[in-house]
Amino acid sequence: MAKKQPENSVVISADNLRELLQISARAINKTVAIPELQGVLLQAEGLFMSAAATNLETYVHTGSPVQVVGQFEAILPAKQLLDLVKTFPKGEMVTLTMMGSNDVQVKAGRTKITIKGFTVENFPPMNAQVGDADLEVEAVAFTTALNQTAYAMS
Repeated sequence: MAKKQPENSVVISADNLRELLQISARAINKTVAIPELQGVLLQAEGLFMSAAATNLETYVHTGSPVQVVGQFEAILPAKQLLDLVKTFPKGEMVTLTMMGSNDVQVKAGRTKITIKGFTVENFPPMNAQVGDADLEVEAVAFTTALNQTAYAMS
């Protein structure tokens, strides 16, 4: 008989979780003053989990299909979680379970670790552009501007 998945938990393959973390970690700087900026925001509902990270200049958002029971939302230290997930064998299934307000239990195989997370409300919101934006530039002015900055592109 298969074990019942805990409430407010996510089951994802180690490979998919590793990929989500590697992609989102690209936006994380090594030294930051705001602790939440060292974390990755994981949100799951239905059959999908998203991972987001930002350094306030760049915002990276990606996602993967998962099995979710309840609702899952946490900010976890990206480097710590990625280092842990890299130790899991390929194909291993990972269960992330909310343990209180900010803590998450990571379970894969015989490994069971609780990671202290950050407060989700403190994660900087992404400034989404809503609506259409049009920009008209004369072709000659645009070409001139490109030619003046082309040296910086290589």
